[in-house]
Amino acid sequence: MTKILTFLGTACYKLNQISINQNIFTKGCNGTFKTNQAVFPIALIEYLRTNKPQKNLEVIFFLTKESENSESWKKEVNPYLNENKIQFKIETIPADYDLNPVGLVTKMLGVIDYGEKIILDTTHSFRSIPIMAVVISLYAKEVKDADVTVVYGQYDTATCSTECLNLTPVMEMAEWLFAAREFREYGFSSLLGNLVQEKNSAYHASGVAKKEHLPQELSKLTCELKELSKALRLGSIKMIRKSLHAFMAHITLKTSNVHDEIKKCIPELEPLMQKIAERYEKLDTGNNNVEINEMGT
Repeated sequence: MTKILTFLGTACYKLNQISINQNIFTKGCNGTFKTNQAVFPIALIEYLRTNKPQKNLEVIFFLTKESENSESWKKEVNPYLNENKIQFKIETIPADYDLNPVGLVTKMLGVIDYGEKIILDTTHSFRSIPIMAVVISLYAKEVKDADVTVVYGQYDTATCSTECLNLTPVMEMAEWLFAAREFREYGFSSLLGNLVQEKNSAYHASGVAKKEHLPQELSKLTCELKELSKALRLGSIKMIRKSLHAFMAHITLKTSNVHDEIKKCIPELEPLMQKIAERYEKLDTGNNNVEINEMGT
């Protein structure tokens, strides 16, 4: 099931051309869907109806009492939903919802079933909801194992048109921050290693660079992260020394291209690498050949 979680204000929205890049929802698909609508969620529904069986699509509207009584809801959205037999629900939220943001997050999580695909549309939301969207997305992914895409319809007054923007990378940046902190503080690199591997694989598959310009050091970095994490979990001094030295030698070697590859392919990780290096540099003796008696005798 795919669910659209969306909002509606009390404004009167003008008819305009809305463009949705299909690559946002289907990787590798470069077409653009265009339709003329006043309300962005309707355009989103139209696009998804062309790609998915209607029975597998449901729309959840989070409305204040004022929104539910607005002209946009009564004359635009509600008639469209009923005429096209769209599955939808209304979740009433208070006008002062931002006084209880945890309550709103909890309410939104309550409409998400485990493993669902969620499209969180913040176009006609209000006040702090666009900021809260990242938090809601992270909770949905962690608690409900949901596949979340966050979108926003950006209206251009000069052309009287709207472009669908993909805000999901903002959520992904938060994941990188958490993964880097987990590795820096506790030595757990599984999440960080998986994110590096996913980015590396995606870059290789994207076709944006010639074979000779593809990253070569990122696969090695992924293996080093996994080995270091394994050594730290096992608590083997010899393994820790060996894997730590290999990791530090790689990221500090002047002839290594790993930093250039991170900057080009994984910009989310680049500002975090210095802190990681500083943390582990204190543990690295710089000597991989010192023998240690782990029994203490």
